[in-house]
Amino acid sequence: MAIITKTIYVSDVSGDQVEEKDLARAEVTWKGRSYNLALTKDEYKRVEEYLDDLVQEAEVDEPQVSVTRRSRAASSSGSGLSSEELAQCRAWLQEQGEKVADRGRIAADLIKKWTDAGKPEARG
Repeated sequence: MAIITKTIYVSDVSGDQVEEKDLARAEVTWKGRSYNLALTKDEYKRVEEYLDDLVQEAEVDEPQVSVTRRSRAASSSGSGLSSEELAQCRAWLQEQGEKVADRGRIAADLIKKWTDAGKPEARG
């Protein structure tokens, strides 16, 4: 048995079917959300002309690049857990009878066991 899948493109403006060769995409951000519009080439040209006129005098919002410094302990663990969380995890696992060293790496399956239990704190 063969399965044939056909993709039908539809304009987001007119609702008309559009051949792939005549399809134009426009990415628009409005009110903090990004949209990917499927348009005919003529619709795209009209939208482009309208937006070009609209934003001609608008202020450009350049993306801000931020750098966050993380503590050495948090960034070097590889588990994504803070040093405090790792200490809680280690203590709880030891209470559960798991063989976990007082220092060093904790196996991923043991960390998962702790997180699956809801990240409980050790009683001791």
